Amino acid sequence: MESNTREAQPKRRVKVYPEPVNRKRAKKPKVRTGCRTCKIRRVKCDEQKPHCKKCLTFGATCDGYATTTPASVIRPIQPKRSLDSPLPLLHPTPQALLSILTMPDKALCPDPTSHQYFQYFLSSTLADLSGTSKEPFFHRVLPQACVNEPALLSLTVSLGAISKAKSSPTALATTHHAFAISNYSKALRKIQEAIKTRREPDATRIALISSLIIFCFESVHGDPELAIIHMEAALKLMKKRLRTWNATYSQIDKSSTIPNMEYDLLSAFVRVDNVLMSRMDGPREQCRQQRKSLLEIQYREEEVNMPTCFKDVGEARNYMEHFQYQSMPRLKTLAGEFMHDDKNQQILGDANFPSQAYPPENPNDEVRKVANAAIKDQLVARLNSWHRAFAPLFDSADEKSLPAAMTMKALALATDLAVQRGCEAVNVKLGIPENDFVKEATEIIELCRAVANRPSFYKGFVFDCGIVPSLFIVLFSCKNIQVRRRIVEVLKKAEGRSEMVWEANRVRELGEMMLAAAVDGNHTTITWVEHS
Repeated sequence: MESNTREAQPKRRVKVYPEPVNRKRAKKPKVRTGCRTCKIRRVKCDEQKPHCKKCLTFGATCDGYATTTPASVIRPIQPKRSLDSPLPLLHPTPQALLSILTMPDKALCPDPTSHQYFQYFLSSTLADLSGTSKEPFFHRVLPQACVNEPALLSLTVSLGAISKAKSSPTALATTHHAFAISNYSKALRKIQEAIKTRREPDATRIALISSLIIFCFESVHGDPELAIIHMEAALKLMKKRLRTWNATYSQIDKSSTIPNMEYDLLSAFVRVDNVLMSRMDGPREQCRQQRKSLLEIQYREEEVNMPTCFKDVGEARNYMEHFQYQSMPRLKTLAGEFMHDDKNQQILGDANFPSQAYPPENPNDEVRKVANAAIKDQLVARLNSWHRAFAPLFDSADEKSLPAAMTMKALALATDLAVQRGCEAVNVKLGIPENDFVKEATEIIELCRAVANRPSFYKGFVFDCGIVPSLFIVLFSCKNIQVRRRIVEVLKKAEGRSEMVWEANRVRELGEMMLAAAVDGNHTTITWVEHS
């Protein structure tokens, strides 16, 4: 009976594979911290660092991990803060700083055209902007900032495009220039939006980094006055927000007391601040008086142990700039002193306006002589120790490092000459015989000529000071006609060169006016025409 019942029951079909209606994905909590490649493939990432094993096993290239804040994190509403209000003094944290990493393999730009200009920036514009100094800001800070902030990436793309336009034939330059201007306007709007929406200290960092890019863009584009206006505004913002007047800085041990800012970014602003103080042009009122530091940062007074031999030109530059920064209260008036003749009248501009560069009269000239000699001896002693450490490096320079070594030596000799010339201006008034500086001038000119004659010499804007300010110092330190003619010849070879705020064409124009005035026999007839 039971057997008949079993036979009457229908046999069940055995399901080997689940049917579509029965297929259900196992419910697992979503993970938003996986690598980019696993997210695209929609697979679970094992989150190994720096590259996940899932990608390596699959044979794919792991594109790394996103740095944006996960959507699940809810931030409290922050009160709006004005950009003019000072930042709270916080200790630097890894989250606040843009870490310096290598560029990722994955394209960062949203379209192929922008990607090509960004690649041009990395391959060509970086080297051109750095000059002989290999500025760390451009080689380390800025590329990584482009990875972390799309607005800075867009602004950098514009800089690459305008640089390519300047180095391309006319037919192609038009296309590159049009893209640069159009993308530049869009990038500025993105920067403004990023500053409004980011929390501190990231908002201030974006503003400062973008200001350096804007300074370079406007300079390459051919509007140095607008570039200076932007940079001065950035320096004032930096002083107010980061309280730089309370901070100390050292070029030797590469340290500062400013929180939330790495040394490489700070050093770029310190360099610009000092260059703006010592520039020759600008409003006539500024040329007649001492320019003040916009950062007002304090340079650490420390005993410098000069190495026996510098390991490279970068180290030599750090020590030289350390001396220059500490001596800037004296050196920053040199451009004003050079603009005046021995009769205390202005060479460039109103001949009846008395110089403000000379120290005030002192009834006791002997006291002034002693004080002036003490300043000179202290600066010269430091420079002599620098020259001893630099000599082995210069003598052993190869073909690749020789241009940077020659530029650095010319700068050092020009700094030495500026110190002597600054003290000479006081000595002449005190009745001390004047030095013609022909020997020193000739050595500097020949070094600059050798640099300008090299095929690799870039005749455009560089974020560096080299032969142009050196030749300016020689031009106003040595009154020998033949020396000044040779300076004009070298500057003609460097036509188009612009070193931060020092333009070769403008210094050459000054030299030509001085030569013409010397032929007339009255150099006070020279009139400086300010560029609008």
